[in-house]
Order: sequence, then C-alpha cells, then structure tokens
Amino acid sequence: MKWLRSMALVILIAGCGSDPMGPEDVNINGTWTGSLDGAAFVLTLTETSGNVSGTATIAGVFALTVTGTRDGASVNMHMTLTGFDPLDVSGQIQTERLITANVYGSGFTGTSVSFTRG
Repeated sequence: MKWLRSMALVILIAGCGSDPMGPEDVNINGTWTGSLDGAAFVLTLTETSGNVSGTATIAGVFALTVTGTRDGASVNMHMTLTGFDPLDVSGQIQTERLITANVYGSGFTGTSVSFTRG
C-alpha cells in the first residue's frame, strides 16, 4: 500500500511541472479583444524580432496606429491617433490567449484591461 501511495505522489508531482511553452514563447500576432471603460478595444498585432506594430480600434470608431516592443512576457505599446493624446499600454502575456495590461494617457491613469484572443 505504501508503494501505491508513493507512486501516486510521484505522478502528482510530475504533473505539476511548468508549462513547456511559457508566456515568453507565445506568438502575439493576430487579433486581441478587450474592453476599455465599457468600449470595445481591439488590437491587430504583428511582432517581428521584438518589434510590435499594428492597429487598434476603440468603440469601432477610433482607429489608432500601434508601435511597441516585446521582451519576454512583457509588451509595451504606444498608440496614436491624430488630434488626440497618445495611449500607452503596458502589459504582460499570461497565456497564449490572454494579455493583461494597464492603459495610460489621454485621460487614463493605469486603467486595467484584459485582451483575449479568439
């Protein structure tokens, strides 16, 4: 009986290993959706060698240009729209389908947003 409990413990511990594909390995290319103060916030991103570019739309009306960087699981984006103050988004890749971030600028002072990929 002790042998059976020991084997069960070994299997349990082995199953608790880290995910072989951590957040720093996730490909962020594609469309990510979130909500910013109740308005749809959609990112379409491309990443090449740590450089992030793309577009963002807020409420389906405001189209912003996105530039930024990615270092491991950290993503920092600068978003511009002519006539408005820029937005800065500082985030962390949590999984292949989730980025959590804070939005600064244009009236936002660290507002939390979560982006999910379909």
